[in-house]
Amino acid sequence: MPHVDDLTPIAQDYLKVIWSAVEWGDPPITTKGIAARLGTTQANVSDTVKRLAAQGLITYAPYKPVALTELGEELARAMVRRHRLIETFLTEVLGYGWEEVHDDAELLEHASSEGFLARVDVHLGHPRRDPHGDAIPGPDGSWTRLVAPLLADAGPGTHTVARVADTDPEQLARLSDLGVVPGVALTVDDEGAVRSGGGVLALDADDHAAIRVLPEGPRFAWGEADAATLLADLAGEPVAIEHLCPACGSDRHGRPVLRLADGSRPAVSIAHAGELTLVGLAQSGRLGVDLEEAGSAPPPGTASLVDWVRAEAYLKASGEGLRGDAASAPRGTRWHGLDLGPGLVAAWCWLA
Repeated sequence: MPHVDDLTPIAQDYLKVIWSAVEWGDPPITTKGIAARLGTTQANVSDTVKRLAAQGLITYAPYKPVALTELGEELARAMVRRHRLIETFLTEVLGYGWEEVHDDAELLEHASSEGFLARVDVHLGHPRRDPHGDAIPGPDGSWTRLVAPLLADAGPGTHTVARVADTDPEQLARLSDLGVVPGVALTVDDEGAVRSGGGVLALDADDHAAIRVLPEGPRFAWGEADAATLLADLAGEPVAIEHLCPACGSDRHGRPVLRLADGSRPAVSIAHAGELTLVGLAQSGRLGVDLEEAGSAPPPGTASLVDWVRAEAYLKASGEGLRGDAASAPRGTRWHGLDLGPGLVAAWCWLA
C-alpha cells in the first residue's frame, strides 16, 4: 500500500483539499472549486485529477464532483493530520496567530517526517482539534465529525463556536479581535443579533457563513465532543454527533446520539458538575450517568444526594430524563455507584 510520502507535494495538496471540502457535511468539491482553493487553473486541475484517478486515489468524471477512493481517503487524512498538527504547533508553541499559520504549515508538512510529527503530537498532548476547530485525525486516521451548522443557519439561543473557516486571513484576524474562537459561547437573539460577553458583535454575512456552531453552552457542546472523541479513539473510525428528542423526534435538540461509519449507534450519556464532565459509553443497550458535587442539596422527597444521583442515572438510561420523576425511580441492581474521589457523587446505569 502506498505511503503518503510516496506522493508528490501536488498530489498531497489535492487529496487534502478534496477531503477537507466534505469534512463538515458540504457537497463534494468540483474541479472549479479545487482550482479556486489552490489558486490554479481548471485545466491544470483536470490534468492532475486524471492522474490521481489513474493511481486509484480518486473517482472522477468530466463535469462531476471529485471523490476520494478508500485509499485516497486514508492518505488524505494522513496529510490533513500533518497540516493541522503543524498549525497547532505553530500557534501554541511558536506564538503564531491563527491567521498566519496556513502558508508556513503548507511548506512544512511536505518536509516533515513521521518521527517529527509523533514528537509534536506528544509535546502538544495529542490534540484532536486545530486552532480553527477542525479535527486532527489520529495516527490511525480516526477522527470526530461534529454536526455543527453554520451560524447563518442557527436559530435564536446560545451556541458554542465549533469551527471558523481558515480561508481568509483578514477575516480570521478580525474575528480573533472580536473573541470569536472555538469554544466561545455566542447568543443569537430573536432579531438575529449575535452577542458575546454582553456586547453585540459586528458580524457580516461572510462571517456567518464562516462560523460553525454547536447548540447550547460550551460545557454541554464540548462534553458531546469529548464523548465522540473517546468513541473515535476506541473504534478507530470517524464518529458523527447527532441529536434525537425522545418526546418529539426532532434531530435539532435532545440527547446526543453518536453514529459510527457503519450506521451503528453505541449508547452514550453525559453529565456535568461544575467544570467537570462525565462521559459514559456502551456498545449496546441504554446507558445513563449522573454526576453531582458533594454537598449539593437533593430535591425534596429524596433521601440523600446518593439516592438522587443514582435515580437520575436510571432516568437517563430509561429515556425518561427530565420528564421522569427521579424520586420514584427504582433502585437496586439496575444502578451502580461510581467512585470518582472525594467531593463528587456519581453513578451509572445500564439497561438492555
